[in-house]
Amino acid sequence: PAAPFRRIVLLGAPGVGKGTYARRLGATLGLEHVVVGDLVRGEIKAGSAVGRRIQGYAARGDLVPDGFVLDLVFAHLDKTGVASKGFLLDGIPRTIAQAQALDARLPPDLALHLTMDEEVMLLKMTARRLGPDNNVYNVAYIKREGWDMPPLLPEPTHVDEANGTLRCAHGSELRPNEHVTCARCVGGLTMRADDTEDVCRHRLREYKAQSLPVVDHYAPIRLDFEIDGGVTPVPPEAPRPGDRRARGWPGGGRAGKPKKQAVTGRSAESIAGMPAHVARREPLRGSPRAPRVVGAMARASADHVRGCTAR
Repeated sequence: PAAPFRRIVLLGAPGVGKGTYARRLGATLGLEHVVVGDLVRGEIKAGSAVGRRIQGYAARGDLVPDGFVLDLVFAHLDKTGVASKGFLLDGIPRTIAQAQALDARLPPDLALHLTMDEEVMLLKMTARRLGPDNNVYNVAYIKREGWDMPPLLPEPTHVDEANGTLRCAHGSELRPNEHVTCARCVGGLTMRADDTEDVCRHRLREYKAQSLPVVDHYAPIRLDFEIDGGVTPVPPEAPRPGDRRARGWPGGGRAGKPKKQAVTGRSAESIAGMPAHVARREPLRGSPRAPRVVGAMARASADHVRGCTAR
């Protein structure tokens, strides 16, 4: 069998969910999840010389200069031995210069590109919270235009069988398109300084200006996943020879979005193995390894549903 992908980069705007999927994909594929933002924040928290120099960029939502980011990432990969074992890079490359430097030293063999509605990304980013366990949570219940994304809290939510409302573990009703207000749920959760709405909008503008060209740069090794808040009701159809429109298959082209369905209260087992987010990219058509990544993304999606919906 073909060797699995060992060097994967995740591409996508801030708030699209790269970290959520990378954590699950890393476990599934046996790859180390390297979060560039964590490396940057670690330097700032440590008060190092580098941290002091990059603190202002991070606080404003600006991209940290290429040289600082590349030095941090390559030093981490070398020190931990991850470079030789395989990795999922989350947060780099964000500029063409970073992509060229990575290609020269540790060329990726797969780029996963995630996309999502911009307003939903803003809602997610401004509701992101960090727990005392260092896990990332989200206190927004997003329910709009086909989206039904429950909050991700330290304790699971559940559906009230009497009236169908979503409730937190302590019984409080969770209202759509509002932040969770239950003190027992959000107590101890903190908001990052760079997750204010102004900073988040600035980060999205920066992404469009500097990072979108990177998506085109990796077109030959790219798989595109559109996160649309729904779940494809059937497994992917195998493409017929010459058919570029087969749904849910690498190289399938755009055949329109899958039907959007609410995930709240659905059995996670009922969607396990189904590609909630559809991968399509022509250059990888026929690759014996691509279906494995699609399957891993499907399992990651099912795991995410288990983590934030009714149990």
